[in-house]
Amino acid sequence: MIDTTDHRARSARNGLVSNAYDRLSLRRSDAEWLAKRLRADDTRFVPIIDEQVLVTLVEPLQACFVTCDQLDVDNIDTETIALLGDWNGDTYFALTVFAENEALRQRIGKLGRFADLRRIGPYLNETEAAILAYARGVSYWHQRHRYCGVCGHATRSSNAGYRRQCVSCDANQFPRIDPAIIVLVHNEERCLLGRRPAWAENRFSTVAGFVEPGESAEQAVVREVYEETSIRIGAVTYHSSQPWPFPGSLMLGFHAQSESEKIERLDGELAEARWFTRSEVLSALAKRGTFTMPPALSISYRLIEDWAAP
Repeated sequence: MIDTTDHRARSARNGLVSNAYDRLSLRRSDAEWLAKRLRADDTRFVPIIDEQVLVTLVEPLQACFVTCDQLDVDNIDTETIALLGDWNGDTYFALTVFAENEALRQRIGKLGRFADLRRIGPYLNETEAAILAYARGVSYWHQRHRYCGVCGHATRSSNAGYRRQCVSCDANQFPRIDPAIIVLVHNEERCLLGRRPAWAENRFSTVAGFVEPGESAEQAVVREVYEETSIRIGAVTYHSSQPWPFPGSLMLGFHAQSESEKIERLDGELAEARWFTRSEVLSALAKRGTFTMPPALSISYRLIEDWAAP
């Protein structure tokens, strides 16, 4: 039985989270060490092309990590590389393959197939999935910060891919994430779930939204729930967190107690919102229910599961 007061342990159960690798953050400024690791036999690269990850061609499905020899690393632009860390004695680097590097795209494409991490993540080893998510997140940031937000000039990658510096005004940019709340609202034996317009008619999930400037995470919970469903809530309890690099969020998970029952979709973000009983949710978890749960990779699934079967 997991200790429900241990938030680190609860977060470790969420998809795309692993405590098995070391980020080696103190090595990011060690240029000599980095130069050696980029050419070492036990170094692995995690290629990202069009925000997709490389996996094996055959079953069982596994992440496809690439060696220096397979890449011809001497001809790789270090602007596209970011240190991820160490796992089982191997050093991992993210490798962003930009659209203009067609030759490298074709070379890597022969080693496996590219796939959407959201779709294949549940089938991977948890540490492999976490490393792929890490690589995808840092790659996304690099691709969207190639120019300075202060003066508009080009930026250059430094600090092992964890800083971009403007070549003109020297302004520094660091990898960013967008904090978002995700919350299961409940009232005794019922919980509140909603459906986005683009989803299938029987798919439901928890309320979620981005934290706004000048707002605490708990305030964002209260605001988002009211805006989407008009439900007033009382006690808010932190549950766990999850990196969500689709494209670059940190999901802060909560449970909240409702203080009202009537649903009204105020901001139009949901196509439908309903109360579900605990028995209905348990049936859905067993895949025998009348509605579909969010994917098991998501923190939403864990929030619902932990409420339905504590």
